[in-house]
Amino acid sequence: KETTDAKGRKVPGTCEFRVMSGTAVWGFQLWYTNEEGQKRCQRWLADDLVARGIQGGAIPEDQLPPNPDTYEKSGKPKIQKFLSTVVYNIGEGTFQIFDMVPDKLRKQFEATCSNPAWGFPTSYDFLWTRTGEGLKTVHTLQPQPHYEVPDEIQARFDALEVNLEAHASGAPVDEVWGDIEAKTED
Repeated sequence: KETTDAKGRKVPGTCEFRVMSGTAVWGFQLWYTNEEGQKRCQRWLADDLVARGIQGGAIPEDQLPPNPDTYEKSGKPKIQKFLSTVVYNIGEGTFQIFDMVPDKLRKQFEATCSNPAWGFPTSYDFLWTRTGEGLKTVHTLQPQPHYEVPDEIQARFDALEVNLEAHASGAPVDEVWGDIEAKTED
């Protein structure tokens, strides 16, 4: 997230990452407030919805969680499209699932990947920058120079058990990450 430096100037939030998975999945998500007052995310894998005859993320009302976030003007549930892929977060030194939700972010990613100068996203890093808040948030995704993933990181990824389809279906963390240990705050 955007921060403020010692002189009170805004500093954009940035994250450099490498796409590691050869595949990505897409679906729809909705944030809601549970009975304990905590924010939670409900996800639906697009392929599962299509198999059930549900097009364009038009989730039936009886399948929505209570207390969903809604659009300010229409009051309708704020169901958003996402694209998920496994990335290596360079600053954190860990593997994560990156959910690209804002349309602009997904479009920048797709444009880079379809550009012959960049190609498949596993051969270069992206620098994701986020500035602003709420409706004034601006996301920028910039490709970085090509280079080979270090052998140690590739070996760690090859040993990783992660199920993107389970993530996009809203499955519990242990069904998504296999035997990975949860990050703890010290």
